[in-house]
Amino acid sequence: MPNGTDFFRKIIPSLKPDFRYEPGLVIEDGDFVMIHGRYVGWGDKTMIAVDIFKVVNGRFVEHWDVIQEEVSADKTTSGNTMFPIK
Repeated sequence: MPNGTDFFRKIIPSLKPDFRYEPGLVIEDGDFVMIHGRYVGWGDKTMIAVDIFKVVNGRFVEHWDVIQEEVSADKTTSGNTMFPIK
């Protein structure tokens, strides 16, 4: 996702009616906020992401993310679920 709000203003009206975002772990460090979350209905598969935002004067000014398809705990090396973190 690009920086700024234009992307969100364009994409929100095109989301499916069953779309939902499930925030999980939220971490703040100075000007940065990281949110581990689940995107359901964004595409064909449920996705797990870590979104990192730089916040200046209460506004998101920069964004980074890591996103991948959710897999069940029995298919992870650790045996842990991808979401939520317990």
